[in-house]
Amino acid sequence: MPRYFIGMYQPQGVVPSDEILGPVMRDMGAYMGELQAGGKLVFSNGFDQSAHPSVVTSDGTSIDVTPGSYLESEIQLGGFTIVDVEDEDEAHAVATRLAEITHLPIEVRLFADRP
Repeated sequence: MPRYFIGMYQPQGVVPSDEILGPVMRDMGAYMGELQAGGKLVFSNGFDQSAHPSVVTSDGTSIDVTPGSYLESEIQLGGFTIVDVEDEDEAHAVATRLAEITHLPIEVRLFADRP
């Protein structure tokens, strides 16, 4: 089956209150359980908001580590899910459900064929 990346984007530095985030996390957990029970979930997790990203680059002779995201933006990747599903329509169905739960933009990308 094709494997898809489902990315969830959120405003940078915005952490919803517990009364807003609590029901979202409950519903996300239930939905991830459904995907896992159906054999479709490969992996899913959000990022620790207290940890700061960094970018590692190399020009072939030296390594540079720069604090912050690769692209400057007010929106950041907040977490991701990897699923094995039949096709793009099913991947979009997963993304649709996540958008309904979180009210956040959700990106869908097909992974390259695996050997």
